[in-house]
Amino acid sequence: MTIRAHRPTSPGVKYRCARCHTEFSSDEDTPRCPTCHAESGIEPVHRAGLPMRLFGTVLAAAACTALVGGIVARLNG
Repeated sequence: MTIRAHRPTSPGVKYRCARCHTEFSSDEDTPRCPTCHAESGIEPVHRAGLPMRLFGTVLAAAACTALVGGIVARLNG
């Protein structure tokens, strides 16, 4: 059984530079930041995790509920 480290190898992988926070795509084996030319500190861009997406959804629902409640309270006097 061989254990391989996860390394994105598909073409056009998006990366973010940890030094200057530039997002870019690269097809190279060792990506380099086009802005600051850093070779280390380059990380693949990931989607937000499920807990963060759920937190955002709950926060948005609470804000909408508060807004609608405030409008209804004003209209009812």
